[in-house]
Amino acid sequence: MFTGVSLFTTHTTWLGAGVIYALICSLTYLKCRFVIMIFMEIQEAPAGWRVFFELWMIGVTGMIVFLKFAA
Repeated sequence: MFTGVSLFTTHTTWLGAGVIYALICSLTYLKCRFVIMIFMEIQEAPAGWRVFFELWMIGVTGMIVFLKFAA
């Protein structure tokens, strides 16, 4: 589903390139969160590990988007 949405948004012309980039990065964050929380079973881990992975994913995604627009 996420890949389909990403593909659809890259072929539209009514959104700017920056908006599409941020949208795809957000969808990538959600997909990574889904994989880590469900398939790696982090949702049953202690709260400290869940918070660590959430902050790590938000930090990496934010850094990628920030560096894209800062350059």
